[in-house]
Amino acid sequence: MDFVQKTKVITARPLREKEFQGVMYLKRPGKIRWDYKPPKDYHIISDGEKIWFYDKKTKQVMVGKLEAYLDKNLISSLFLNIKNIKKFFYINGEEEKDCFKLTLTPHEPRPQLGEIVVWVKKKQLQIIKIQLTDLYGNVNILNFTKIILNPVLKDSLFNLQLPPGVEKIRLPF
Repeated sequence: MDFVQKTKVITARPLREKEFQGVMYLKRPGKIRWDYKPPKDYHIISDGEKIWFYDKKTKQVMVGKLEAYLDKNLISSLFLNIKNIKKFFYINGEEEKDCFKLTLTPHEPRPQLGEIVVWVKKKQLQIIKIQLTDLYGNVNILNFTKIILNPVLKDSLFNLQLPPGVEKIRLPF
């Protein structure tokens, strides 16, 4: 699916707002890939165990264990198996014109996550928008378009093959 990400960092002075675009891929079990288009040219890739944060501009990649940086179960619940969402969140729902709006509050406090608001298209039952708010009030809004269900994706898409000259930084576990 394609995405447009709008970020508002209210803890910065002056207030910073940025917009990025890219493509996101998901594959069971737990594989994700976010490719940001230039000018950002940044990639977040996970094979379900490792995660890579690759910045083509700086020719640096940071690599670590997925579970240390993203809650694999949370991501999987949101995008790959919505049935498990109640294990992690309190859910408050309301109906809008053509969407269901779900406000998700974590059962356990998470430093990088205050709440998630998810808009789900009524007819297709597809997530079309997510708003993530951290405990400081900073907001990330992701709008999804061109959603293709069950595409055939090779596992190699979820492994990072680095070109020569890229500096590798191991993240602490």
